[in-house]
Amino acid sequence: VFVFCLSFAVSLEAVTLDRVVARVNSDVITLGALNERIPVVVDQMKAAGANVEESSEKNLKKDVLDLMIAEKLQAQKAKKLGMVVSEETIQKVLDDLYVDNNLTSEQFQSLLFNEGSSLEAYKEVIREQILVSRISKMQVNGSNVRDERVLRGYYRKNKKKYWVDEEVVV
Repeated sequence: VFVFCLSFAVSLEAVTLDRVVARVNSDVITLGALNERIPVVVDQMKAAGANVEESSEKNLKKDVLDLMIAEKLQAQKAKKLGMVVSEETIQKVLDDLYVDNNLTSEQFQSLLFNEGSSLEAYKEVIREQILVSRISKMQVNGSNVRDERVLRGYYRKNKKKYWVDEEVVV
């Protein structure tokens, strides 16, 4: 029985799993996800007018990984704060995508399948992007309100420094 099990194990083909390149608390970023994201970021950079050199591929990979880590952290923070993205919101994003690209749901799912992905995985990407966007807006808006309060408080405490006597010009 032992020989049979050993011979069976030898005949199995080696399967390469997607390598984990970063662990962000309970989430992971795989090499496959990183490699899928790089062309998207390059396209965004080119659209913004940035010069993307091929010699900086190593730096680009590091920068994209840093971006993905930051996004994961923001999404985790949003979830921790209880933020949720409804299925209706995700469906609206998908419907807009279908219209913008003249695709049916079936055609889009076929494209995802050909790229080795699924609609459910894509929905999770959308959900995470929306959470990141919401937490970013919250941080920006919150810091503006806080900054204004700090400035007003400082002004009230130091009002005499900024007081200018009325002048009359004749």
